[in-house]
Amino acid sequence: MSTLKWTLSHRWSAVVGGIISFALTIVLFTTLPATFQPDQDQDSSTATIEMVPGTTLDDTKLVVRRVADFLGKQPDVESVYSRAFVGNGRVTAIFKEKKAKKSIDFERSLAPELAKIPDARVSFRSNNGWGGSGRDLTVTLGGDDPALLT
Repeated sequence: MSTLKWTLSHRWSAVVGGIISFALTIVLFTTLPATFQPDQDQDSSTATIEMVPGTTLDDTKLVVRRVADFLGKQPDVESVYSRAFVGNGRVTAIFKEKKAKKSIDFERSLAPELAKIPDARVSFRSNNGWGGSGRDLTVTLGGDDPALLT
């Protein structure tokens, strides 16, 4: 009750305090990082491989091996673990104790080279995604007429 009495008897002080609080809120809003879940430096990085429909297990194994060999040759990688299934696979690269790049920078630098592999969509599982395709952004087109979607 005493706070209410003081505020009513010092109205301009309360207004100025409110304006200062609002101004500080704007300043902090513009200067503090605005990411909901910031990028994290992981000890490993996983590449997911999606093949075109109808791909055999042997063809998938070839692409998975190619990605595993490519990741294994990187200077920051200590070891590689791969797994192939019919039409998809994954390759996990375990980083050395002391690495030159953060995991997110490692992924971003290799993604263009992995995108050149024919008949396969190779992407890294995003460490800041919440499920879905594991990519930072996914666009899905749908409709009744498939000819319009191409």
